[in-house]
Amino acid sequence: MLKRKDLISTQEWGVEDIELLISLAKDIKRWRYAGNVPKLLKDRSLFMLYCNEAVIARVCIGAAVDILGGRVHFINLPTLDEERIVDIARICGKAGSAIVMELSEEAIKHPYGFGNSVVRRCAERIDVPVLNLGDEKFNPVQAISDMLTIKEKLGDDVRGKKCVITWIYSDEVRSRGAVQDDILIATRYAMDVILAFPPGFELDEDLMLKAKESADEYGGSFKVERDFKQALIGAQVLILRSWASKECVKLGLNKFGGDREVEVRDKYMDWLLTPDLMDLADRNVVVIHDLPISRGKGATMAIINGPLSVALDQVENSVYVSAAALALLTADRQV
Repeated sequence: MLKRKDLISTQEWGVEDIELLISLAKDIKRWRYAGNVPKLLKDRSLFMLYCNEAVIARVCIGAAVDILGGRVHFINLPTLDEERIVDIARICGKAGSAIVMELSEEAIKHPYGFGNSVVRRCAERIDVPVLNLGDEKFNPVQAISDMLTIKEKLGDDVRGKKCVITWIYSDEVRSRGAVQDDILIATRYAMDVILAFPPGFELDEDLMLKAKESADEYGGSFKVERDFKQALIGAQVLILRSWASKECVKLGLNKFGGDREVEVRDKYMDWLLTPDLMDLADRNVVVIHDLPISRGKGATMAIINGPLSVALDQVENSVYVSAAALALLTADRQV
């Protein structure tokens, strides 16, 4: 029985709970292809609160809720006004069975931790579950979807597999949420995790310390590598991410300045994954990257559109992970 009311980060769920979610996601995927999905959200209304476009997140949640027979209402938040969002969440909590939140790309405009605190305040003030689809600190659905995809490609036992999570150049400023949750979950699955990034793009020190502790506890490893090429050697899983610089994250993009962030990022345009560099990795390496992606920036077209990329598989799995999370979080709760 799931003991958690909300899913805000993978760190707050035990591995057994994550495995339960992944198992149900696999079942839902199998049921959908067989044309016989139980309507686990029948007659339930859910609300998604989001900022900016959040296109992929809305696609995944819309499909997930529809598959399980529920209804989802999308509410676009014009600004990240904490009190206003909490009030909207309280109203939606009275009208629906769960709330889904996606604040990641708006949250990075503010000092680090603000968006996550908004999500947590909403969860504290309402009785129905909150599913976090991304803030500037965590993105549990993407991380669990990544893990499901890795398991599908490499087998259920991923212990000892070399998982390289690396910064790549992009002209888009994105949050740390997905990469930090990827590291936190991979170390708890006893993978050998390598984090690679150029100077000035360090992640949350407390969370990286937690990742090291998890690696030691579960029998994996975690290390930081500043040499892009060195990190790629022997990679069996390659997760490509781009996130904002440390100083930009600390102050927030609004205060740090977009032009200033571009100057920092443009120093590392050579953090570009090419077919030649791919030869350093395992010949069957699983390549995961965000969609949509700026083609030719961070990775060449040959890699993005190549046979080793599992980006579309990961997006599809996000539908089933979202569906499984909502089914588990709303189980045995009143409509």
